[in-house]
Amino acid sequence: MTADISGPNLANVPAPIDYSKPYMIKCDSQGSFYARPLNDNEVPPLPSYTKALTCPTHPSSTIPELSGMACV
Repeated sequence: MTADISGPNLANVPAPIDYSKPYMIKCDSQGSFYARPLNDNEVPPLPSYTKALTCPTHPSSTIPELSGMACV
């Protein structure tokens, strides 16, 4: 066997990561995981600082009604 010295396969080189954007971990049809940057319209709005202080700080044993949550 001879080594391929023609250079790297650029199809396998991932794009640089933009650390200023949030990413979503996804799984493809072959079971491989990858990270995909979220578009601006995919990022859910964060609560205000005051509302965030009222959010639960530990897991609940029941699922609360979404309409009754103070931190949404």
